[in-house]
Amino acid sequence: MSNISPTAGVSVVIPHYGDPALSQHLIDALRMQTTERPLQIIIVDDHHPTPYPDPNLPGIQVVRRDVNGGFGSTVNTGAAYAQHPLLLILNSDLTIGVTFIEELCRAAEKWLPAIVSPTVVDGNGSNQYVGRMFPTITRSVIAGLVPLARWRDDARWHRAVGHEIPDPPTEATICDWFIGAVILMPTKAFHQLGGFDERFYMNSEEVDLQRRAREINLPSVVLADVTVEHVGGGSSDDARRFLWLMQGEWRYRTKWEGKFRARSFQAAMLGVTVINLVWNSVRSLFGRPTRPLQTFQRGASAIIRSSRD
Repeated sequence: MSNISPTAGVSVVIPHYGDPALSQHLIDALRMQTTERPLQIIIVDDHHPTPYPDPNLPGIQVVRRDVNGGFGSTVNTGAAYAQHPLLLILNSDLTIGVTFIEELCRAAEKWLPAIVSPTVVDGNGSNQYVGRMFPTITRSVIAGLVPLARWRDDARWHRAVGHEIPDPPTEATICDWFIGAVILMPTKAFHQLGGFDERFYMNSEEVDLQRRAREINLPSVVLADVTVEHVGGGSSDDARRFLWLMQGEWRYRTKWEGKFRARSFQAAMLGVTVINLVWNSVRSLFGRPTRPLQTFQRGASAIIRSSRD
């Protein structure tokens, strides 16, 4: 049973790096929230070459980091300023309605203390299946194989790669972890866990946090009756995403499974790139617009570099 008041205040942390228009759009939506809860809005500039354009926004606390540290480090910086019992971490590329915070907090109330996410959809309204099972090599291999891409709308593919599918779809799902586009949790619990592990730059930091949360009996819950739209990619460079993904996976597996399993994962993913090279080469022979060798070189390079950088 939670000892957090049903009208507890919320400290909102928004990590910022990139297009300020996205963060500003979210801030405008936060200012319009129809709730009587006290709200504290903290935007943290992760040392972007161009500082956040308006550091003196009324009612907004803007913090600029001295060095670029990635998602987890940026959230930790913002959370250090949190004054309210609930901590709400929001990606800058979200679209929220005016009742979002009140709906989220009310729906989460019966689960607290917990780490809570709404259902997340893309711009077309399609479920992003943010609830996940903890990573395994098999799940990563299946997710990376291009020949299996044709089944990505099939529930069997989603389950095979570790996506939790609510059953029934109207019920909240307790899962191993969820993608951190939106994270609501008690501020005290976040600090008790030590926040995000700052050795993770981008990707897998939320998996690590939620795995540590299991050790203090804090579950991860994806709500079915609250929805938010997430564009994705608003704060990251497309060309670097796969490298960041592999670096995060390497750090996660090294930390939780040891170097041998991390090397096994690396070898398996290199095997995936070889299979994809063959598959894409055949497709290119039939006139498909693919660049097999370039894609292979970029992927293999990222996998190898992941254990070095």
